[in-house]
Amino acid sequence: MTRLTQSYLSSIDLRQYDLELQRKVGKTLAQLTMEMSGLPLPLEDLQGESVAVVPVTAGKGLISGFSDAVSAVIKHLGLKTKVTSNTDIAGIGEAVSNGFSVLFCADDHLFMALDLHNGRHVDNAEATGEMYMFTADQMAGGMTGKKVLVIGLGKVGRSCVDFAVKKCAIVYINDIFTERCQDVNESYKNILVVCKDLEKACREADIIIDASPGAGFIRAEWLRDDVLVGAPGVPLGLADEAYNQFWSRVIHDPLPFGVAGMAAKIFGTRYLVNRR
Repeated sequence: MTRLTQSYLSSIDLRQYDLELQRKVGKTLAQLTMEMSGLPLPLEDLQGESVAVVPVTAGKGLISGFSDAVSAVIKHLGLKTKVTSNTDIAGIGEAVSNGFSVLFCADDHLFMALDLHNGRHVDNAEATGEMYMFTADQMAGGMTGKKVLVIGLGKVGRSCVDFAVKKCAIVYINDIFTERCQDVNESYKNILVVCKDLEKACREADIIIDASPGAGFIRAEWLRDDVLVGAPGVPLGLADEAYNQFWSRVIHDPLPFGVAGMAAKIFGTRYLVNRR
């Protein structure tokens, strides 16, 4: 997973972020989460659900403020949540013994939500991509037939490509590692457009998804006036002047969308399974 910094985490203001989302999308983070989940009711109305966030010290260790920030997002969505007193395996044991239904935890390689009732898990990278695409689809009034450019083909980018293909968008892909473009294109039976000229692709795109780790490389003059930008990548790939100019058409945050997407998928999956 992308290693967040304390400065990114400390900048999160969920109330302000909801106001921003309402201006850009017309919905709060909790409303978007409910709709993406397919649930017939808000997460806050789910009975008997509680989420444990387990700090993990393996690898490079804890990111200061990470567990508290994840817990704050989950609470903002209306769910009961607590950061466990213990870390690692002891923290998982604490969550299980205290009857939590879901746990969130992350190491250097995977940030996941685990359903303790049925063993299913959700990968943050995949959920982040899907949450951004779900929101971009709503902002665009649907992306069928529209040109969607996905920059960066890691796990988040591939999740975005998958969503766009299912929505019958015209999908353009770009990655500094050309072999990734070839691999992804082949996996979709060569229906994607591989872009070598990033500036040209940006100028033509209706929707740009920046899932890359690059900073400030997308220039304002590359963008159409009506473009929509979803930016799950950290740091932000838009140059400062581009972000300032297109702020009202840009979705970007260091953590909340990913956590919300994980909650949507973990509880939505449980609901769909229980209905069968």
